[in-house]
Amino acid sequence: MSVASTSTMATVIPSSQFNKFYKPTNLSITNLSLDHNVEKFLCENIDVALIIPDLISITQETIKRRIVPTLKIIEDEESTDIKCLAIIFNIKDESYENILKIWDEVVKNVYNRLNIQTSKKISIILEGG
Repeated sequence: MSVASTSTMATVIPSSQFNKFYKPTNLSITNLSLDHNVEKFLCENIDVALIIPDLISITQETIKRRIVPTLKIIEDEESTDIKCLAIIFNIKDESYENILKIWDEVVKNVYNRLNIQTSKKISIILEGG
């Protein structure tokens, strides 16, 4: 299927054929590297894509560190249809007990700002390092 106008011509590729033409690359947006799975998830879940900068900023303010997170897609072990975006912060030189206290603050400051649908698509993970 193609769409034509008097000055340009564009080819429309059905989404079922997209993977044939897509060459996986990393995109760099505000120091975040997005792989193909993350990019695809964000394209399909624009509500998540729009809130990521705020979530990262709020989390960084809450943990009082400028940690650049890692983004990855995680799937539900019982159902591969359920996916969410993991935003992973590696916190170095903190005890497990302190990370749990920080986590309580992150929940209060981040998840309370999200609607229920969007919150089901995001998982903020604090890892000790």
